[in-house]
Amino acid sequence: MGLNKINFKLLRAFQMVAEHRSFRAAAEQSQRSASAMTMQIQELETQMGISLFHRTSRKVQLTPEGEYLLSSVQKATKELDTALQHIQNSVDLHRGHLSIASIPTIAQVALPSALVEFYRLYPSISVHLRELMTSELLESVRHRDVEFAIGGWVKNRTEFTFQKIVDDPICAIFPPSHPLARAESITFEQANQYPLLTLAPSTALRMHLDEYLQARDIKLKPRYESRQAATMMAMSAAGLGVAILTRTSITNFVNYPIKAVPISDPGLILPICRITLRGDLLSPAGERMAAIIDKHLKNQQLMDSAKKPSPTTVERSVKARASKKR
Repeated sequence: MGLNKINFKLLRAFQMVAEHRSFRAAAEQSQRSASAMTMQIQELETQMGISLFHRTSRKVQLTPEGEYLLSSVQKATKELDTALQHIQNSVDLHRGHLSIASIPTIAQVALPSALVEFYRLYPSISVHLRELMTSELLESVRHRDVEFAIGGWVKNRTEFTFQKIVDDPICAIFPPSHPLARAESITFEQANQYPLLTLAPSTALRMHLDEYLQARDIKLKPRYESRQAATMMAMSAAGLGVAILTRTSITNFVNYPIKAVPISDPGLILPICRITLRGDLLSPAGERMAAIIDKHLKNQQLMDSAKKPSPTTVERSVKARASKKR
């Protein structure tokens, strides 16, 4: 038998016919003619010196030798596919392009350090970051403009997969002179007794807040809305109202003249998730980036939880003036 002349193409043709139990079906899948597929099987049988199929007018059955060969070819093909995928994954991690999206609060707080680590490990992969509001972010995932996004959980969006990374507590923000400033936590009902400042309806926090209040027949009537957390904090510091924001969104503003008090109502916590189109799998580069972002988000949450409340800018200035008077 000229077994040394048997090539992978003949074995692959045999596998397709054997698994389909049909020359015609195997030919259609491989986009070749049935006669070409038949000639390949005949060449393989000639080289091996045995019959691999029992052929009738209605069906094709494997001979005992054919059954044994099919089992061996399937095992070898699986091992080869695994090896080729492993090699391709290694290549993909040393070149290529990755597009991701994030809501602004996460982009500002956790992504800078995550991107630094990713670039150090995979300098040949270019990363494109899109900073978007939640409604725009979901559309970028839907149209596969990005491989995945980091944002808040949104209810009833079954076309997406939301994989939770951390929970982001929701807080009330106001000046240190505000009547609620001495409280360690408050309810939303307490905050709602004052003019409210909220993010725009296109944000995950606002969607989450609207849903929570609608379920309790509470109508939200904010004095001002903004797409940016920094704008809301500036308005709050100016005494325009109580801003409703997540703890992560104020991480970069620890010296701002404001006080942040957690809202204690059960359910007023925004899950921060990795968002993909349902059924989609991440590329090797996407998996590595996602793991790094998860780590940095969790580390940031631990750091925020461990921080003791520090005097705000206003509180420090008040203490300084009092000290001078003495």
